[in-house]
Amino acid sequence: MDLESYIRASSGWLIDITTTFDLASAAELAIRPNWSPPANGSDVEGPYLISMRHPLPFAAALPFGVRSSREAMRAAWVACGHTPETANTDGVKVPFSNGNSPRIEGVLARAGIIAQFELWKSYATQFPGYPTNLKAAKKHSFVHPEEERLVTNLISIRNRMTHEIDVTNDPTTRMLVNYTWECQHIAKWLTQLYPL
Repeated sequence: MDLESYIRASSGWLIDITTTFDLASAAELAIRPNWSPPANGSDVEGPYLISMRHPLPFAAALPFGVRSSREAMRAAWVACGHTPETANTDGVKVPFSNGNSPRIEGVLARAGIIAQFELWKSYATQFPGYPTNLKAAKKHSFVHPEEERLVTNLISIRNRMTHEIDVTNDPTTRMLVNYTWECQHIAKWLTQLYPL
């Protein structure tokens, strides 16, 4: 994979995940019983749903509901068993990992960071002997001291996302964007510091 292909794939993944975050977060807001769109939407940071035509019919329809996909219904069946506990809304009480709601940002940011690392790793492995794990990084002779710090940090964050699943310490989409930038930055450095 050349640098341009890597940057294109990395950027595409980043846009996919941040857009999915916006859509999921906006939908989550719209199903809250007491939520209403801001009076002057341009002054309020998103994500949230807006009507492109007229705000009144949209606001009058709130709160919305979500009809689950077959995959989500099967996931509830897998998680809850054959006779799940029902919630007071006559639906199935789904056991979210943090107790009562989906962790949209944390789940997407964690998956995004892992995907960004794997994309970076597939690019970095074309440079013979370049480290993509901490053990190899400790033995590697980096050309630039900042390079060593950045690469070690990338690997450490990826390891934490993969091995330390702590729902109280989820990453944010801002962390994902910063992580992606660092992956791309190191990839550009590799091309300059280690010409093939």
